[in-house]
Amino acid sequence: MVKALRPLVMMQLKDKMDLSYLKSTKQTIAKVVLSVLAFVLITAVIFLLLFFGKFLKIFHLIDIIPVSLMVVVFTVMEILSLISCIFGLMKTLYFAKDNQVLLTLPVTTNQVFMSKLIVYLVYELKKTLFFIVPLFLAYGIISGLPSFIRTLWSYIF
Repeated sequence: MVKALRPLVMMQLKDKMDLSYLKSTKQTIAKVVLSVLAFVLITAVIFLLLFFGKFLKIFHLIDIIPVSLMVVVFTVMEILSLISCIFGLMKTLYFAKDNQVLLTLPVTTNQVFMSKLIVYLVYELKKTLFFIVPLFLAYGIISGLPSFIRTLWSYIF
């Protein structure tokens, strides 16, 4: 099953994602650098929003961002992500144009189903990497993450 699953996943990823940058080392490096810069920029924007909220004491009367506020923000983000996943996955599994081609290949319907789930998982991981992780990181920085990293670093080395 795994031998047939890998080509299906790779075929769908190649169809859905532009992987042409992998042919050239220069383009690959440029893509990685731009992705890292996008991650840093998103984190910086979220940090600035949290910083101004903390500075103007919008969220609390003292200089902190309450954990309960972040729980609400993460809960809303996860609910919106869940709704997006439900509709996106339904569209991918049942209404995609490539189903006609994939179902004519010499593979089982379970393998097509699993390959579509894996491809969708890759997209969700990418979305998580660029939206939820920067929010966690920005909140960690504004709440004293650098001191935590220094402490952790001193324990390790």
